[in-house]
Amino acid sequence: MSEPTPFQRTFQHAMELWFEPEIKRRQDAGLIPKPYGLKAAQVIIHADSRPNEVRLNEEVAIMAGAKVKEGANKAIGDYLSLNEIDGIEKWYLPESENSNCGHFTVVSLAGNWYCTFDFRYNKAQSRALLAAAEEFLSVASYALATNMLRATADNLFSAAELAAKAYVITTPLPGASTSKKHGFFPFSVQLAGTPWKRRLRPVQSLQCFVLHARGRRIPAERIRSDVG
Repeated sequence: MSEPTPFQRTFQHAMELWFEPEIKRRQDAGLIPKPYGLKAAQVIIHADSRPNEVRLNEEVAIMAGAKVKEGANKAIGDYLSLNEIDGIEKWYLPESENSNCGHFTVVSLAGNWYCTFDFRYNKAQSRALLAAAEEFLSVASYALATNMLRATADNLFSAAELAAKAYVITTPLPGASTSKKHGFFPFSVQLAGTPWKRRLRPVQSLQCFVLHARGRRIPAERIRSDVG
């Protein structure tokens, strides 16, 4: 007997962890028939304390980017039959779904099972934080160009902290979505295996220097070397 492929193991683990228990629960409650013809299944994973949401068949919400067979004259948004599809290039949740959630989805098409997942959390919040970080970075660039070095340091620190949080909240680290502590994010990003800790340290120490300068002139060489 041959060893199961990675796809087969992943599919089986998902069935055992999420979908088979939900099918049994619904069958025991008389909500679905026995046997049950499974064509699609999906688990929506929330980043907060809400339990996972398991969907079956017509409850599943998923979009597919399909490659159309040569000769099929189709425009974007046109209905496609299975015999007009040359392959599935990508899967993604529709815009109507909560983009801050992760998901694991399996779909059966033409006798073949497809599996797709995205376990990144808080994607909408992350995009908003990155947009804010870009604003602080733009202000820091202007401040540096006009030799306003204290404003440069302070805005660079804010940009780095927002960018760090944008990364951290997409992973299931405890407290990442709600922490208000400035020290949490450099520490958490280091745990996530990124070099942000090293990048944040000089800016963080520089900001402390700026806050305690009390109006005294800061050598330009120090700021430019620390943030450059």
